[in-house]
Amino acid sequence: MRSCLFLLILTLICCGSLSVPLYGEVYSLWPFSGSGSGSSAETLSGAEPRNFWKEKIRVNGTDMELEIFLLERTLKDVAGSLRKDSGRKQNVYAAGNSLLVEEAEKNGSVKRTFYLELPGVHSLLQFQMILPPGRRTATRNDWTKELPLIADAEDMTCMEFPVRRAVFGAFLLKNATVPQVLSDLTVRIRAMGWEQVSREADDVFTGSGEVFLKHDPYSIMILGVTAHNDGVRVSMYSRPIEKK
Repeated sequence: MRSCLFLLILTLICCGSLSVPLYGEVYSLWPFSGSGSGSSAETLSGAEPRNFWKEKIRVNGTDMELEIFLLERTLKDVAGSLRKDSGRKQNVYAAGNSLLVEEAEKNGSVKRTFYLELPGVHSLLQFQMILPPGRRTATRNDWTKELPLIADAEDMTCMEFPVRRAVFGAFLLKNATVPQVLSDLTVRIRAMGWEQVSREADDVFTGSGEVFLKHDPYSIMILGVTAHNDGVRVSMYSRPIEKK
């Protein structure tokens, strides 16, 4: 599901990394569905990354900008270039069909770029964000009331997308299990007036998330729950849906 993929990308760009270290530099991407949007480009070609999307966002109370690019190269080509460019001070993480690259800037900011290669999609997708100096995790005051928050949550990230009126939240729960957290959050979200759609959370022992709908206003919420070291990483994304 594309929305769940979007959750993964946001979590990687704003919260953490993948696993296998390499070397290199990077850029990033993915077209967003829906009516409200930032700016986008029409025709894209060539070997250089072409800007596809640019959107103002707010992360943990700090204004930032998310850029999306298309690149007419393969992930293998990009990985090869990163290995050759080992003189740059970068951290590169690889996992299957994606690469995450982090590069520290002189002013203390960090450029984080996520490359994604999808079956059937000709261009490589690239997402890029500059994390400013002094960046921080969210406090409880930064957290949106539109998403539930568990009391023991750590390493919190809260993102707002003003143009699309969407919100994204992520946090870590230590010493927890996926079934426990999925069950807890499903109950909390339903208590906020949301209706289960995918029913994946009905079996908490095999489920890893759930899709919810609300009719007033008409909105969607996507919940993702994954094991993370000795705990659980939670990601949530909510936005209104325009009826056709």
